[in-house]
Amino acid sequence: MLASALCPAANSRERFAYPDLRGLPTDPGCYALVTVDDVIIYIGQSINIAQRVAQHFDDPAKRLNTPNGVAFWCYYRRAKKSDLDRLERGWLNAHQIADGKLPHFNVQSGPV
Repeated sequence: MLASALCPAANSRERFAYPDLRGLPTDPGCYALVTVDDVIIYIGQSINIAQRVAQHFDDPAKRLNTPNGVAFWCYYRRAKKSDLDRLERGWLNAHQIADGKLPHFNVQSGPV
């Protein structure tokens, strides 16, 4: 699934590169790691987007190539804490409907 198909749309993005983490907000929200071709390879949520995305750099796999490409962008949408589960679930459900499976790095469905 392409990041442009997320609904509600991610309304901001930064490069998925360690120096660019400064541009990410410390607000709660949902985010998607996306290839240069706009293909989603991970969907997540956090009460601090910048901190959580930075943690992905501790996982070498998240920086390696996948069948769809390597993570290049971090798309995100700020949200109230109370809306995080619903937003993430909506994005994951849309991905499963579009591609018949979860994004490459999502190993579980997330909150119900």
